[in-house]
Amino acid sequence: MAERRSGLPLPEGTETLRQLGKLMKWGTGNDAARRGKMGLSLSELLADGMTPEIAEAWRVFYSEVAARNPDNPSAEGRAELMERVLDLLTGDA
Repeated sequence: MAERRSGLPLPEGTETLRQLGKLMKWGTGNDAARRGKMGLSLSELLADGMTPEIAEAWRVFYSEVAARNPDNPSAEGRAELMERVLDLLTGDA
């Protein structure tokens, strides 16, 4: 598992936040990230190396960013997207 400079884990072969965003298809803004939740599939997530640990780390990160800065245009939607990823990976979907 690769690790970002901030210490947050990334799937193998993913080295940057931009690559993670492309993998997650979260686009720009809360609405784009929320739309991305609908297109997620467990098989794709697993093939891309996503794990519950990675999803949880990023869910927490974006939740904290949204709490600190409610005007952030993407954090809340990305936190919701990562929650959906976590649900799919843990069978809570």
